[in-house]
Amino acid sequence: MQIPEAFLKLTAYFHQDIDLIYPTGEGLIEDALAALTAKERNAVKTYLIDLVSGKYNEKQLRVIWQSAKADISPFRGNEGDCKGFLRYLLSKISN
Repeated sequence: MQIPEAFLKLTAYFHQDIDLIYPTGEGLIEDALAALTAKERNAVKTYLIDLVSGKYNEKQLRVIWQSAKADISPFRGNEGDCKGFLRYLLSKISN
């Protein structure tokens, strides 16, 4: 599945020095999601559902994240997990 433009727009918020603007990840995620139109949010939601469906392993999910516009990852090396983070994003977009 091709990465939707709306997902690229969302991941562009994850850039270097973002911690200088957002002291918490929650604020960053709220603002990134708020910047999306309803149509974009729906496209991201559909894409996230596909990503966490079990079709992709952790390594594949990390490659997808790194292929998007994000400069930083909410997970490094063996710390955290991409699938868990994507599930968290999905829970936030579904609210």
